Amino acid sequence: MNTNENARTDRRPAHVTPAVLDGDGAAEYLRITKRHLRELHARREITVVRIGKLIRFRLADLDEYIERNVQPARPRP
Repeated sequence: MNTNENARTDRRPAHVTPAVLDGDGAAEYLRITKRHLRELHARREITVVRIGKLIRFRLADLDEYIERNVQPARPRP
């Protein structure tokens, strides 16, 4: 067993993708800071899932946010 397997705190196999991410995981997925993620949430620009007091982010919602913010290239004149 290598050191990475020893460091895992959950029992999920490494190849299984979680259904929801916490703020750290969502920010990493979007390649933004946690502060920016909190701002997006405060402005209701990104959908969240509440589990009790916890806020989680579905991968599908993060992908939808990305798609809504795609800016197509303009052809050169």
